[in-house]
Amino acid sequence: MFAAHQMSAPWALCSSITQEETAREWLTWASAGMEGVVFKQLNDTYRPSVWGWQKYKVREASEAIVGAVTGHSPHAAARQARHRWSP
Repeated sequence: MFAAHQMSAPWALCSSITQEETAREWLTWASAGMEGVVFKQLNDTYRPSVWGWQKYKVREASEAIVGAVTGHSPHAAARQARHRWSP
């Protein structure tokens, strides 16, 4: 089908498996661009706008606290001077 219709990006031909262990391994590939896994019945076909397929998305998150001072602050300069490390 891909060759016959000359399909290219953003279309992609995806692998299909029935082994749960392989699917679990695929879910560890998020850093390589793996977005998730779609689950469906073996005999189910794609039907636009019809529910039935389930998608499990991989979500990676990071938490951070970010702070900044903009402009001139005499109090910040005084604190910085007190906490300077000197060898």
